[in-house]
Amino acid sequence: GGGPAPATATGEPGPKGARGLRGAFRGRAAGKHAGGPVELFGALLLVGGAVMAELLPMLGGWLLAWWAPRLSRPVAKFAVFGMPALVVGGWFTWLFGRVNEYWGEPLEGEVLRTALSDHWPALLRGAALATAVFLLWRSLRRPPGKA
Repeated sequence: GGGPAPATATGEPGPKGARGLRGAFRGRAAGKHAGGPVELFGALLLVGGAVMAELLPMLGGWLLAWWAPRLSRPVAKFAVFGMPALVVGGWFTWLFGRVNEYWGEPLEGEVLRTALSDHWPALLRGAALATAVFLLWRSLRRPPGKA
């Protein structure tokens, strides 16, 4: 029923019940989204590559993000280059803080020289996960003007 909810003892409309809640959720979850299956499959490849520590699925995910038909060129560029750049920028900020004793023991000598070779696999996996989260967010949000 599309009729009004039954009135309570005070005369105010009561809750719609489980049907109303399901219908409200279905109304929000259904409908058009800004993304499509290409973006979702790209995010899946990125997460799978990050979990398995395999470069090929991660590259495939970034390639799908680049060629995603529902992403504009600037958004695709940000997904492929911007999100990994944010991860690497965060790592450089951490490294800068450690060298200058802003947090933790200072990194010096051999520890500093081997930091990149030791951390690049984790940076690559973090960049893939950050891109996957961005792609999921872009895929599941509503298109502009379709509230």
